[in-house]
Amino acid sequence: MLNVYSLFHINTSFSSIETNKIDVLLKKCYWPLLDLIKKTNTNIAIEASGLSLDSIAKKDIRWIEKLKELISKEYCEFVGSGYCQIISPLIPYTINNYNLKLGNKIYKELLNFIPIIGFINEQAFSKSLIKIYKDNNYKAIIIDWENSYNADRKSTRLNS
Repeated sequence: MLNVYSLFHINTSFSSIETNKIDVLLKKCYWPLLDLIKKTNTNIAIEASGLSLDSIAKKDIRWIEKLKELISKEYCEFVGSGYCQIISPLIPYTINNYNLKLGNKIYKELLNFIPIIGFINEQAFSKSLIKIYKDNNYKAIIIDWENSYNADRKSTRLNS
């Protein structure tokens, strides 16, 4: 049997999205995503930074309320990633730790939920991140394994 799990990344801070276009993003992408989750019985997860949820809440609190409802009814899984989308291996431990704590604070305030699955921002992993996520009560992390595996294989060949 094939199991499929889909993760949708919500990012209102993407460089090509102007702040005044978040309304369009909500209307054409984020609302249809919530509608899809509601209409189907599929394994869909949503990941968003606290900053993205904050900006959505300022534009359309109804979207936040709908996401909150879908999470509480277990229609979808919410995956956390901290307050800002940062390249964690380049940032000191204290800032990474604070980023996750602040993100969890926003998740609790807006969604009444603190995630236990974390998303590794920018798919930039280092083994020090495991402790930081554990210290913030995450039980699992999501990372693009194929690219990490291939990068490790290439570095192993280069060091041989």
